[in-house]
Amino acid sequence: MTNTNKDQVVREAFRLAELNLQTQFNLMIAADQRATTFSGILIAAVAVVATMYDKDTSHWNDDLSLLLLALAASLSVFAARSVRIFAPGLKFGNFSTDISSSREYLTVLSELGKQFDECAEKNRATIRRNAKLYNISLAIAVVGFLASLAPSIGSLLERVQAIACMLGDQP
Repeated sequence: MTNTNKDQVVREAFRLAELNLQTQFNLMIAADQRATTFSGILIAAVAVVATMYDKDTSHWNDDLSLLLLALAASLSVFAARSVRIFAPGLKFGNFSTDISSSREYLTVLSELGKQFDECAEKNRATIRRNAKLYNISLAIAVVGFLASLAPSIGSLLERVQAIACMLGDQP
């Protein structure tokens, strides 16, 4: 590989490593916003259900729904918690020894690219962990919502069955 080609490859590899880190950073901000919004909605839903809750008149599905929505809210809050993330860019002062020792430009870029890759790998682990928590929260919230509708769904199915039976009796 010629020096010119090698220079271009190192520059492009560094650019892509930095872009990867920037993309992850943006993704993490968006995921935090989504989890924060969802947890706020769930907390509001739990508050509404809890204020309407009456242990003497509530049914099993009300208890289950309240419990599941509270659990989902907790998991979503945990997914939105502050965590250590690695953002693109560095302080100018980080390069003082490189500047004073006149280190080779491509050597510095190569080392920075490797650092960005390490940071990106740590970010990936955080993204995966928080995404799992959020997805579990979402699934539990859906089950909690469906539990709150259980009597209505059962009643609706009984009506549909009764109508089907009436239609089946007609000549």
